Amino acid sequence: MFVPLGGRILNADRNGIGGLSGEKVRADPWHYWSYLPAPVRNHYALTVCLHGIESVGKSTLAERLAGHYGTTFVPEYGRSHCETHGTDCREADLMLIGEAQQATIEAARPWANRLLIADTDALMTAAWSQMMIGYTPDQLISQRKADLYLMLGSDAPFVDDGTRVYKTREEREKFDRVARATLLLSRTNFIEIRGSWDERFAEAVKAIDAMIVQNGLRWPSEH
Repeated sequence: MFVPLGGRILNADRNGIGGLSGEKVRADPWHYWSYLPAPVRNHYALTVCLHGIESVGKSTLAERLAGHYGTTFVPEYGRSHCETHGTDCREADLMLIGEAQQATIEAARPWANRLLIADTDALMTAAWSQMMIGYTPDQLISQRKADLYLMLGSDAPFVDDGTRVYKTREEREKFDRVARATLLLSRTNFIEIRGSWDERFAEAVKAIDAMIVQNGLRWPSEH
C-alpha cells in the first residue's frame, strides 16, 4: 500500500508541501504518530501486559497506566465470562477465554496511542489452565506476546469480590509460582512489580519508560 506522507504537512520553513520522509519517520516514529497509517502504527506500537494472580491490582493499575500515558487499555474478558458462566472452567472455557482476550487486544490496537495496556492476555489464561486442569494447551502459549510484562507480586492485600477461586495463602503462593513459570517458559520480557498501590504504579512507569528507550523510541515533548 502506497501512502504519500510527505504531501500531508508543510516543511520546516512552511514554504511548500512535503518535509516528511521515511528516514525521519524511522528515526522518530512516535513524533510523527498522527501522520502514520494504521499498519505503520501497528508496527511501531508497543504492548504492555499485566500478569499475576487474583487480587493483585491488575485492573486498577492497567486503567491508571492508560490514563498516565494517554492511551487505551484492554480489560479482562475472563472476569466477565466467569461472572456469567461461573468459575468452574474446563478446557473449552479456558480456550475461549484466552482466544477472546487476544482478539480483544488485537481489536484495540488501532485505538492505542503509541502504547497499548492490556489487563491480561493468553499467557495468564495458560497459568489458569495449569491450576484448573493440570496442563496448558499449546494454543495459549503460542499467541502473540506483549513487548513487556509486569509481573505483579502476591504481596497485595487479598480482597474477595465473589469471583476469586484460589483464596488460601498456600493456593495463592502456588498460583504465583505457576504464573511466573509461564512467563519464563515463554521467554518473555518481564519485570517484577511489588509494594503498595502507589509503589506499583511508580515501578510500572519506570519499567515502561525504560522499555520505550530500549526500543529506540521516545514520547513527543508534549507528553
